[in-house]
Amino acid sequence: MTFPASSALSAVRHGAAISGIAALLAFSSAAQALPTLSIAANVAVPLTTQGIYINVVSGATGPSTTTGWDINPWGTTTTTSALNFFNPAAPTGGVYAVSIAGQVANLALGTSVGPTTTFGSGQATTTAASRPWVLNSVNYFGFRLLNEANNQVHYGYGSMLIGSSLQTRTVQNLWFESTPGVAITVAAIPEPSSIALMLMGAVGVAGLVARRRRQAV
Repeated sequence: MTFPASSALSAVRHGAAISGIAALLAFSSAAQALPTLSIAANVAVPLTTQGIYINVVSGATGPSTTTGWDINPWGTTTTTSALNFFNPAAPTGGVYAVSIAGQVANLALGTSVGPTTTFGSGQATTTAASRPWVLNSVNYFGFRLLNEANNQVHYGYGSMLIGSSLQTRTVQNLWFESTPGVAITVAAIPEPSSIALMLMGAVGVAGLVARRRRQAV
C-alpha cells in the first residue's frame, strides 16, 4: 500500500514520538529502582562543634538529641579542618567512606559504596593525596547507616556544595539504597519532578503528532 508523502511523514513522526515515550517510560520504570532520596535537603552545616545531626531515613535534622541520627558533619573556624564528620555508635568501625585513615573521601561519580568500601571518620580536606575535596563545587561523600526500621545496614551517599572555603557547606541531597546490604552507585540522579515533566512533555508531543496525522488523513 502506498501512502501520501504527508501521511508517510506523519507516520514517521508518530512512530518517533511513540519510541520517545517508550524510552521515557523505560527510564521511569528504571527510576523506580533508583536509590531512595531522603527528605533532608539543602541542610546548611553551621560553624559549630555540634554541627548538624541528620537522620537519613526520616529526614530529621537537629542537635545531638536527634532521634536515630546517622551522620554528623561539623566544623568551626578554629578546627584543624573546617569540615569534619562525627560517627554514631553504630555501625561500629565508622560510617563514612574514607580514602585513607582520617580522610573522608570526595567520591567520583560512578563510585560504588557498599560492603567492600573502607569506612571510618575524619576530615574533608582540599590537600589530600587521594580524593581531595574541591572548593566552589559539588562534592560527594559515601556512608552506611543502621536503619532503625529493620536494624539492618544500608549504604548511601550525599552531595555537599562547598563554597570558597570548607567553612561554607550545604548538604544538598542524601540517597540510600532501600535494600539492606546492597551497594549503591554515586550518581547525579534527576529529581522525581524532572522525570514527571519529561513524561508529560512526551505525552503532549505524541498527542500533537496524532492530531496532525488525523488532520492530514
